Amino acid sequence: MTEPTWYILYDGQSVDGRGDPDFYKRTTDKQEAIEHWKKCKENPYSTGKVVAFTDTKQKSVYFDYDWEGL
Repeated sequence: MTEPTWYILYDGQSVDGRGDPDFYKRTTDKQEAIEHWKKCKENPYSTGKVVAFTDTKQKSVYFDYDWEGL
């Protein structure tokens, strides 16, 4: 049995966008994770990101095509 994909959402800001992100929340809702990722990408000062976990792999989402297969 395959478990659902968990999306770990990170958020935060820094003056140059290179600081460390803070844990924001976790969710199994892919659409919620995509919206968070888009919000982070629109802000050049954001340190936010999304990391997806399945029962067999971990994947950080950097680009649009990273969502394929999740």
